[in-house]
Amino acid sequence: MLFFILISLVQSIDVRPNVNLTIGLDFMDNSHLSFFQQFQSYFLDFKQKGLNLIIAQHLLPCYSCYTRHQYKQPEQNCFGGGQYCQFSESVSGQTILTEMLRQQCILEEQPQFYFNYTIYFSQQCMQLPSEMKSCSENYFTNNNISTQSIDNCIQNSFEGPSEQFQSLKTNRILDQYKQLQYNKTKFALNLDDQDLTNTPFKQIMNQLCKKFEYASIPACGVIKADSIQKTNLLEQIFLILFAIIIILIIVQGSLQLLQNIQFKTFFTPKSRITIPKLEKDHIIQEDDV
Repeated sequence: MLFFILISLVQSIDVRPNVNLTIGLDFMDNSHLSFFQQFQSYFLDFKQKGLNLIIAQHLLPCYSCYTRHQYKQPEQNCFGGGQYCQFSESVSGQTILTEMLRQQCILEEQPQFYFNYTIYFSQQCMQLPSEMKSCSENYFTNNNISTQSIDNCIQNSFEGPSEQFQSLKTNRILDQYKQLQYNKTKFALNLDDQDLTNTPFKQIMNQLCKKFEYASIPACGVIKADSIQKTNLLEQIFLILFAIIIILIIVQGSLQLLQNIQFKTFFTPKSRITIPKLEKDHIIQEDDV
């Protein structure tokens, strides 16, 4: 009884476990779309209970930039004078890096739009690299979303003297990506230290819900109910199979017993029967002879 009271008290408190969901992305790859599409409707529920979503973008290195000018000259495909770079044949690296900053700032400033926007961008804007910027702007215009906080976030992410060219400044968001050292060219997913990249979505949700066992999250309630239902079904199947096995054992035992009885009856010698002898009208018993 005390256990259930403690459970109720814990559930009544706003429990916020320290849970990190790290998503590794490569800008030119869209293998993340399936997970994003399935997870977007659950994200805010988990975030409100303490889920920390960490994005790790794949950056390209410029090994010669420091050798040539110690990151003190602008590079068309880089920020920070070559500290953070991207490359594409159809658009400049700085355009790609700016879009990375935009997506991160959406996550920080208006997280309710993050997954929907990144899905839109991957499906629509990546098909038109030369119109990437205008395609992005169309999303906010068509959905009547103010970008002021996002634009300010992008601008403030650059750090350095005000008189310094922006392309030469360091950037706190890109520094974070650089420190994460994500070097893969495909989507990756880690829940704390557990790699879930190739795990089916339902199992990912199960693992997430275990992390938030005492938090009230609607999606986890549905998953728990489904799990209980499946458990009950398995229990019913087990009981039915157990009953069938017991019946078969009883039937087999009965048949074996019947066979044994018939076998004994067949080989048991028959008892001698005294047959009376007849002599004329008088019945002579064997004892009279």
